[in-house]
Amino acid sequence: MTMKKIFTIIIIFSLFSACKKGFLDVVPGDRLSNATFWRNADDATQAATGVYSSWATSHNFQLYFADAWSDDAIPTGFWQGFYYYIWGNGNISPQEANLNTYWGALYSVVRTSNVFLTNVDKCVMDETLKNRLKGEVRFIRAFEYYLLYNNWGEVPLIDQPLSPGDLNVGRAPEGQTLAFIISDLDAAIADLPVTAPQAGRISKGAALALKARVLLYAGKYAEAAAAAKLVMDQGNYELLRTAAGDGYK
Repeated sequence: MTMKKIFTIIIIFSLFSACKKGFLDVVPGDRLSNATFWRNADDATQAATGVYSSWATSHNFQLYFADAWSDDAIPTGFWQGFYYYIWGNGNISPQEANLNTYWGALYSVVRTSNVFLTNVDKCVMDETLKNRLKGEVRFIRAFEYYLLYNNWGEVPLIDQPLSPGDLNVGRAPEGQTLAFIISDLDAAIADLPVTAPQAGRISKGAALALKARVLLYAGKYAEAAAAAKLVMDQGNYELLRTAAGDGYK
């Protein structure tokens, strides 16, 4: 064996011995897990943004069926067989695919919210920021449950991520869905700032306004008025002014 080959073999063995243990055990960079996430403020903010994103995409169906339930939209011709025409006529059945899709979309946001609220306390970060993000996500979860309550009445109440063996959750007893929504909103109101730090983020006034709306729908008029009055007393809202002036009177 020549001296050159001997040196080559020595260098190769040296390189292998210098490799760190677990060199090939690289954490995937294209996916996240609870084991590698939830470390700091950046992770918490990113996760909250994910909740906002899922929330935004869950309401495409409302663009149609809310109008179909009133006389704002009267489908004719081809559209008479479309799903929001069926809903508008009150001919909804449990087998209606789009209705089931909407149900699933709302609960998808609930699950995303639950994942955030279950894990965010693992993050080492400023407590004020953490509480604000919690308030925003609780508002979103309350908003989704309000729509579920508005459409189906009492619904299954889920406040944590479910495993595959825990999926058969029963319908909540009378009054518990409303109580759950108000509890989430009260917690959000306590943590949210009067002025949101960025456009598009949820504020204390938004949570109070949603609370008033939920209570109004539930027929609790005095409590709804009290929540609405708190929005007015913040002093940073006014009636929308248009070229028509006081056309709302």
